[in-house]
Amino acid sequence: MRHFSLPLKDAILLLIACFAILGIILGGVQYSGKLDASRLVKNVGIVKSLILVCRTYASEYEGKFPVSLDALYPDYVDTRELFSYDDGQVEPAKFLYFAGDSIIMIVSPHPSKGKRIVGFSDGHVDLICEEEYQVMISP
Repeated sequence: MRHFSLPLKDAILLLIACFAILGIILGGVQYSGKLDASRLVKNVGIVKSLILVCRTYASEYEGKFPVSLDALYPDYVDTRELFSYDDGQVEPAKFLYFAGDSIIMIVSPHPSKGKRIVGFSDGHVDLICEEEYQVMISP
């Protein structure tokens, strides 16, 4: 049996390279988690902003909320991009909007990691598991 040996300098360089590769791989996993968290924060902020804009609209229209988010453009929002939800998992899609006479709900179009972002007309936003969301919207 032949033994393969490296000079000490080459062995150390090989070990450093292995650790560097491992660091890159693990760093990518951490970066991915941070990216998910930043998208969540961004989407929650968008929902809060849309709720605030809808409340402003209602204050100008005798308490009635807009019939759709599109009704907010261009008088209340500068761009329709604000209506899009992007979790990085699937193609961006439009937020779901449910409006009644005195209540609205803005919801992410699909769950991300089993939860949806749900914004309520009083201004608060929750992360709700898909099962609870389905119960909320069932007749």
